Amino acid sequence: MEQFFEQLPRLINNLGTSTVLSQAQSLAARLSREELDTPQLGETLWQAGLGGKGPDYLEQLQAALAALRPQHVADAARQLQQASSGWLALANGPAPDDRWQSVR
Repeated sequence: MEQFFEQLPRLINNLGTSTVLSQAQSLAARLSREELDTPQLGETLWQAGLGGKGPDYLEQLQAALAALRPQHVADAARQLQQASSGWLALANGPAPDDRWQSVR
């Protein structure tokens, strides 16, 4: 994970503005009520409801994707890289080193 997060800002910057914008636009189009089949739509809205979102979740998500800019994605990648909010990992084995602690 750490290696991936170390490379992520560079990978995003290498994509270029037009690629990031077109990918966000493409994702927003696929997340419309018209594009999702009934089971996908139901599951998505169910999970959104469990997460405290309202019935207009898809529209809000599409609006957020439309407002997304490459700098936002790069900034988020740097925050992940720096673990500015901390990391919590679920594992099925012992901690690899002293930087990790077990929570029971």
